[in-house]
Amino acid sequence: MSAPQPGLHMCQLNCGGRLATRDAVSWLAAVAADLNRPEPQDVLLFTESHLCRGQQPPELPGYQHWLCSRPAARQRGGMVLYVRAGLAGQSHLLLCDWRHGLLAIYFAPVDLVVACCYFSPHSSPLYSRGVLHPDPIERLWSWTRAQQQTHRHVLIWGDLNAHVGSKWEFEHGHASDEPLPLHWAGPLCRRSSSCTQPCNTFGNTLLAALADCDLALLNGRAPGDEAGRCTCYATYSGRRGASLPGRSATGGSVIDLVAVPATLFSHVRSCTVGSPILLPSEAKPMQHAPVQLVMDVGLWHAPVSAATPARVPHAPGSDQCAPHWWACLSLLPNSVQAPQQRCCTPCVSNLPLVSAKPPL
Repeated sequence: MSAPQPGLHMCQLNCGGRLATRDAVSWLAAVAADLNRPEPQDVLLFTESHLCRGQQPPELPGYQHWLCSRPAARQRGGMVLYVRAGLAGQSHLLLCDWRHGLLAIYFAPVDLVVACCYFSPHSSPLYSRGVLHPDPIERLWSWTRAQQQTHRHVLIWGDLNAHVGSKWEFEHGHASDEPLPLHWAGPLCRRSSSCTQPCNTFGNTLLAALADCDLALLNGRAPGDEAGRCTCYATYSGRRGASLPGRSATGGSVIDLVAVPATLFSHVRSCTVGSPILLPSEAKPMQHAPVQLVMDVGLWHAPVSAATPARVPHAPGSDQCAPHWWACLSLLPNSVQAPQQRCCTPCVSNLPLVSAKPPL
């Protein structure tokens, strides 16, 4: 019997500004204890920290942290990434860009780039005022392609405020319960009408970026979240009983997202959306639910085979194409079919640093 593969345990949570409060130390300790059961987390991402430039998050024993903050407290947003000390010691910062809401770390032991994101809602006045870049997903898109040019795997996660809805169903005629090809994102929440949201501006751009970069969205597809559970729930804002605008008392949305390279989809052990955390010290649950990801590691550098395709570069125009990335569909149920025709995975030697948006 072969030994079980080591797992990389990751969890993201929109903390709603709690890391900027006077109770941040006790709150972080309580939430970390909750998230570290039953398995300890290697990586913890908290979005919407609300920490501004010059402020530091509370320490978490056994972890090191990276911080991405906006200049002023009134701008909110921001992220804090806690990484277990053993892994953090062999990792380094690639990007910290508060205007685009990006914090990227390279985890050398598992050869993985983790791009953490927090994008304010697309209707936020911070975009029109020029405080934030008006198209953060375009920046994420071009940066991901640049990383792929260096032969690195890129994982994208965070609160993207992107609704992808059931776009695949509407545009490609799939029945609501039919299995979906791996090479596209969505639909989300195909079995839960309470959290189905129409595709928004960010969602359109994200869908195009995922397809262009050969990334598979895990929400609504990966083991543990086949139904696409809501990650953000309606709750009162400011006064008891007042619902957030545009949401019913029981509604919600899927905006805390995770996407991995399609070639690594078979290494996803689980991606689960928990229930909003309710601490004894708080009167109401958190608005966002934690999203936990477990990936098998130690397999990504295995010899290339039909069952485990790799992204092998080739000269532009060469006939020596890399294995089609959708060959990993052979690891999925037979009902999921690969496309009949498609060029091989984009030549990493020929990837542009900034890609133009394809028509949606």
